[in-house]
Formats: sequence, structure tokens, C-alpha cells
Amino acid sequence: MVVLLYLLLIGGLLISVSQASYAYVIAKVNVSTAERRVHFLHHAVHSVCGILTVLAAVTLLVGNNQNSVAFICVAACALILIDAVIYLICSHIKSFAARRDAIKRKWKGEKVFGPEHDSEVSEYRALKEITEKNLLRDAIHFAFYVLLFLIACR
Repeated sequence: MVVLLYLLLIGGLLISVSQASYAYVIAKVNVSTAERRVHFLHHAVHSVCGILTVLAAVTLLVGNNQNSVAFICVAACALILIDAVIYLICSHIKSFAARRDAIKRKWKGEKVFGPEHDSEVSEYRALKEITEKNLLRDAIHFAFYVLLFLIACR
């Protein structure tokens, strides 16, 4: 069991650092559009969840404090739910998939790309990154925290 907790600790650190670096790059580029804000928020939330995983692992390693681990798991699940709801609302209002597909269709008819396409390319990349895969990642991480909650509270 101790080995699993150390793996959980290392995994949480890796997730936190990788997701924080994604969020940092997105913030450095520009977060002025809805798709970039949603993209940034998604990676920032998962970075915080990585930190919460580290805290849960340390709490379980130090001593089985069920209340602390339960609180950590509930906080992580709440963050993930907020991320998923924001994605669903923004995706519906801003039509992320339709905009991405419209840009792709437009590009099929063009032979040459010039500087006038820079903002379009940037928008397409952001729209390509925020897809239903975000919801899949949210669901997997949500299930993980529910499982961790159940294990810690047994």
C-alpha cells in the first residue's frame, strides 16, 4: 500500500507540473478569447488537482486522516465539475466545434496561407485543443477521486 501512495505522490507531482506548464504557455500566448480561457482553466484546474493528489498521498502516508482525504477528494471533484460545466456552457454558446469545422472547411479551398491567416491558425489550434477529450479527462479524474475517497474512508 505504501508503494501505491508513493506512486500517487509522484503521479500527482507530474500531473501538477505538466498541467501548470500547459496553463502557463496558454496564458503567455493570450487568454483574450473564450476558447483560450476555457483551455487555460482546464489545465489550471488539473494542475490544482495534481497538487490535491500530492496532499492526499502525503496525508495518507503520514497517518490515515480520513476527514482530510475526504475533503481533498470533494474539493477536487468540485473543481472538476466546475471545469466540465464551464466547458459545456461555453462550447454550446460559442459553438467551438462548429467554428473549428468552419475554419477547416475554409482552408480546404485555399492553396496558400499568408500572414492574414495567423489569427485564424491561432484560433483553430485553440479550438482543436478544447474538445470532448476535456470531458473524458474530467470524467477519468472525477472517477479517480471518487475511488480515492472510497479507499480512504474505508
